[in-house]
Amino acid sequence: MAAGEWGLSIRINYMQIAEKLSSPSWVSLVQLMQVSKVKLYDVYHNILSAFLGTGAEFVIGIGNENMSMMVHLVTAWA
Repeated sequence: MAAGEWGLSIRINYMQIAEKLSSPSWVSLVQLMQVSKVKLYDVYHNILSAFLGTGAEFVIGIGNENMSMMVHLVTAWA
């Protein structure tokens, strides 16, 4: 029985430094598990490109070293 049939939502946190999965392997695994949301800890162009058209939703984390820059961007945007 698939997770969706139970009304469950599977979400995955992915950090490429610790993981050795290539983009195609990663996409296949996530689709097989019927994962609906993925959190990346950095912008990985190869992974985002591999997921193009799959319907998966992403949240992309920001490293501590980029926080001050993001505060300035958000302040300017608001």
